[in-house]
Amino acid sequence: MHANDMPEFPGSRQIRLSDKPVFDELFERLQPKISEFTFAGLFIWSAAKNYRLCSYKGHLVIFHEENGVTFFLAPIGDSPAEIIMELIGKKSNSVFTAVPENIALALDGSGLLVKESPGTFDYVYRRQDLAELRGRKYAPKRSFIKRAIGKYSPEITSGEGITAEDCMGLLERWFSERKDGNSKSLAEEKSAITTLIGNKDSLGLSCVAVKIGRRLVAFAVGEPLNKSTYLVHFEKAERDYVGLYQLINKEFAEKVPVQFGFINREEDLGIPGLVKAKQSYYPAFMVKKFNVSAVPMPA
Repeated sequence: MHANDMPEFPGSRQIRLSDKPVFDELFERLQPKISEFTFAGLFIWSAAKNYRLCSYKGHLVIFHEENGVTFFLAPIGDSPAEIIMELIGKKSNSVFTAVPENIALALDGSGLLVKESPGTFDYVYRRQDLAELRGRKYAPKRSFIKRAIGKYSPEITSGEGITAEDCMGLLERWFSERKDGNSKSLAEEKSAITTLIGNKDSLGLSCVAVKIGRRLVAFAVGEPLNKSTYLVHFEKAERDYVGLYQLINKEFAEKVPVQFGFINREEDLGIPGLVKAKQSYYPAFMVKKFNVSAVPMPA
C-alpha cells in the first residue's frame, strides 16, 4: 500500500480521487465480492456518508461517525478479521458493517457479535440471463421492452454526447417523482450520483443511456467488481415511460464484456418494491454481508 499522506488510525482524512491507484492495487489483488468494495463506489458516497480514511497495520480503514457510534467498513487488506478485533478493542462503541462472509466466519469464536444483515445482501445474476431474457419466466420483461421500443423508438447509446446537464435533468425529474423525496437516504443518493456524474471519466466507469428524441430518459452506470463479476452502481429511468427500466437493464447487460459471467446489482435495503423488482430477475445467488460489534447493534 503506497500513500505518503495516509494518516495512521486514529488520524483520518477524506477519500480523494488521487487515492484511486492505492485502492485499485488492493482490489485487484483481493478480488472483492461485495458491492461496497470498488474505489468509485467509495469515492462517490464519501461526501454523503462523511467517510473518513486512514491506515492501520497495512490495511485501509474507512469509517464514519453517527450518533456517537463509529461505523466501520470491513478493513481492506490481508488480515481483516484481526484488524476488526483490534479496532473494536480500541473503540468499543463501534460497528463493522458490510463484512464479507469469509471474514465473518474467521471471527467465529472471537466473542464478538456477528449478525447477518439481509437487507444489504447483494443480488448477483448471470450476465447471459439478463442480456438474453430467454424463457417463459422472463416473458413479462420482454413484453415491456417490446412496448417501449414500439411506442417510443428509443435511441441507445454508450453515453456519447450525454452531458452532465442531461444527467442532472433526469436526476431532478426522478427525485421529484418520489413521495419520499426529502428523506435522508435519497438526499445521500442524490449527492452520490452528482459526484459520479462530475467524475465519470476519471473513475473509469461505463455507461449506457436511453434517449427519446433529444431527452435523456434513462441511464445505467457500472464497472468491474472482480474478474468474473460486473457491478451496476446506479440505474435510473423516468417512470412516465413504460418499459424503460426493463430496457436499460437488458441493454446494460448486453454491453457488459462476455468475460464477466455475472452482474452484481447491489442490495434491496429491505424495501418491498426493490425486493420484488430484484427477485423478479431470478438471481443466481446472493452475496451475504454481516455486522460485527462488541455490544448489541444500535437500533
